[in-house]
Amino acid sequence: MDLYRTIDEIAESGRAVVMATLVSTHGTSPKPIGTKMFVRAGDGKEIVGSVTIGGCVDARVIAEARSMGPENRRKSVSVELADDEAAEMGLICGGIVQVLLEYLLTGHPAFHTYRRIHENLQKGIRTLRCVDVTGDNPELVLTPGALDGDEQGHELVAELKQVFDRGSSASFEVCGSQIFAELHVPRPLLVVVGANDVGVELSRLGVLQGYNVVVVDSRPTFATPIRFPGADVRVGIPSEEVAMVRLSPTTSLAIVVHDHKFEVPILERVLGTDCGYVGLLGGTKRTAGVKNLLLERGVSADSIARVKTPIGLDIGALTSSEIALSILAEVLANRRGKELGKGRAAL
Repeated sequence: MDLYRTIDEIAESGRAVVMATLVSTHGTSPKPIGTKMFVRAGDGKEIVGSVTIGGCVDARVIAEARSMGPENRRKSVSVELADDEAAEMGLICGGIVQVLLEYLLTGHPAFHTYRRIHENLQKGIRTLRCVDVTGDNPELVLTPGALDGDEQGHELVAELKQVFDRGSSASFEVCGSQIFAELHVPRPLLVVVGANDVGVELSRLGVLQGYNVVVVDSRPTFATPIRFPGADVRVGIPSEEVAMVRLSPTTSLAIVVHDHKFEVPILERVLGTDCGYVGLLGGTKRTAGVKNLLLERGVSADSIARVKTPIGLDIGALTSSEIALSILAEVLANRRGKELGKGRAAL
């Protein structure tokens, strides 16, 4: 579900909709805090999304949504689960799932809030939406810079800074109020160098998993929007095209072009940046040759060691789609700070 598009469509329709947000759980959950579900107010017949994996919690949300009206625009619903119900949802044991319900009708502040958040994300700015779950205080929209001038000792400011630092939404209590801080971050960037079959499959998986995908290749016959739907396709000298992409710790670069005359100039540029993940497709003998060429160009051995090759997790991949899956799995593991399994070798 594209959250921002869904909310825009609701605003344009003029219909009353209840937005349900998972704000806290006791124990682990199959869905992260901040997961949303939209239910048409009144009859509850139109539903988009799910706050858990179905079952009693979603059924309770639908029932509560039917009873809400303009006079009751925000309320918290807590569902207590027995052990067997919790197990079905992925919770360790019985506990409480808390969901925030908000009645959205034309003019609701949330419509403006999410448009503003979406605009910030397109500029690469992380943004918080803060809601008083148990009270009527107005919602706030904050960026990291908005907290810089506040006093360090202020309890709310300290909590919000922690949310930015952790990189995930959170619910907490401040001065007797429960606050839900919903963090929105720009979509991660995946740069795929090579418009071959592996590149096609990797781009497809990246788009499916919510990445902004940039595909780079020198061949206009292969690098086309038709072959790479949903991706930003760039045709030109690969090293020059990659140089125009803003690389950051949240960027992943996968070189699958299999041609050292492109690989070496790209790696020479990229290894001087803080790009979060750099992977290179190729066998041991060929990638050793790439390493030697980089050393000859003055790239340090420590920098070269950042390159993941053979690229991808060792899952016994053989086909293009399987290789792409192994690459994206490694990219995700790198993003989440997970240790890679045995069989992984640097360049």
